[in-house]
Amino acid sequence: MKINVLNYNNGKGVIGMKQKVILVCTECLSRNYSITKNKRLNVERLELNKYCKKCGKHTLHKESK
Repeated sequence: MKINVLNYNNGKGVIGMKQKVILVCTECLSRNYSITKNKRLNVERLELNKYCKKCGKHTLHKESK
């Protein structure tokens, strides 16, 4: 029997080797996106240009603590 690693969730936001993170808009500080990232491969915090519904434009979104 094979266990799918992506479906494993222990209730702490960890899915296999990936960790659930929340992206926050740098302009209006709203929490818009929740994504997963691999902590082994990406040790630094994510910074992505994403669309913010509250601002109505593309802004820089950073990973929250």
